[in-house]
Amino acid sequence: MNRLFSILPLLLICWTTQALAHQPASSYILLQVDESEASPLALSWRVHVRDLAAAVSMDGDGDGAVSWQEVQRAETEIQNFFRRSVRIRSGSMACSPEQPPPLALRKLYDGLYLSLDTPLTCDLAETITVEVDAFFEADPLHRTIVSLMNAGVPISQQVLASAKDVASFESAAASTKSSGTFTTFVYQGIWHIAIGLDHILFVLTLLLSVVLVKTGHAWQPARSSRPVLLQTLKLVTAFTVAHSITLSLSVLGWIQASAIWVESIIALSVAVVALNNIRPVLAERLWIVTFMFGLIHGLGFASVLLDLGLPASARGLALLAFNIGVELGQLLLVALALPPLLRLRHLPAYTRWIMPALSVMIAIMAGYWVAERTGLIN
Repeated sequence: MNRLFSILPLLLICWTTQALAHQPASSYILLQVDESEASPLALSWRVHVRDLAAAVSMDGDGDGAVSWQEVQRAETEIQNFFRRSVRIRSGSMACSPEQPPPLALRKLYDGLYLSLDTPLTCDLAETITVEVDAFFEADPLHRTIVSLMNAGVPISQQVLASAKDVASFESAAASTKSSGTFTTFVYQGIWHIAIGLDHILFVLTLLLSVVLVKTGHAWQPARSSRPVLLQTLKLVTAFTVAHSITLSLSVLGWIQASAIWVESIIALSVAVVALNNIRPVLAERLWIVTFMFGLIHGLGFASVLLDLGLPASARGLALLAFNIGVELGQLLLVALALPPLLRLRHLPAYTRWIMPALSVMIAIMAGYWVAERTGLIN
């Protein structure tokens, strides 16, 4: 019975990773406050073309791709969808576009987004509220990130996770306050780990074998917990340092990378560590491999902040908060997975069946991702 309870946290993590079958999608609402303008409140709604095509019929020729001409032909349907989906109030007054907002395409980190930018016809009250009823029903992992802006700088962000959620801002906050921004991006870092299936599987796959030691070309259970904890610390530190480096460099605009190849190599990293569990060949070099792949994972983490289009003046605080959130989420994952693995390592079935079987499943899943993300399969 004690062994059953020891495996429950691990089973919960594995079940969660099976349930989260894709990376989360996001849409963005930017609310610009400028009391010097005739319309003191302006809106920008950014939606991935892929997500919009699932809600609005745009693929006229049925070829599976949406062209700009098809977007333009569906403009009326898109405008109607926008009016149905986004509700903004300034105090008790409903805010509406001065005229149908023009359609524009924006290239963000993970692909093409349709952007609708428009001034809103309402006076500026003390409280501004935003509700969105789009994409959540079809995709429970969808998130709408709502930002209150001043001179292009996000002052405060809130995250809508369902059609019932309401983002509420004090218009006076559009000054220099940033505590809400810090808290929001810490949450975003934790959330990104919680729903980032490939990141979860990379860390979890490392932990599956960290409780074992290599003997020839086979695994044996570690005799004591101390070397396991030291090896875990070594691997987690290598991964943390690596992804912190590229996360920072990418968000600060010093390096750029193709999203397709970043996501493909992240999937490949999961496959590599899973295959090493099946046949251990990396041994003492595993921390170096973890560091190298951590550099790529950092570029993946950066996509969350890059897609917000943050100006340089706002990136430092958001970067710090987001990275703290990522580390907290990662530590929570290790804290949940490592204790049951430490207990299970003594079971002959763990080394012979449980760890190899889980690693094979993970390697197959990661291989499928590699093929999918590189376009080898649709």
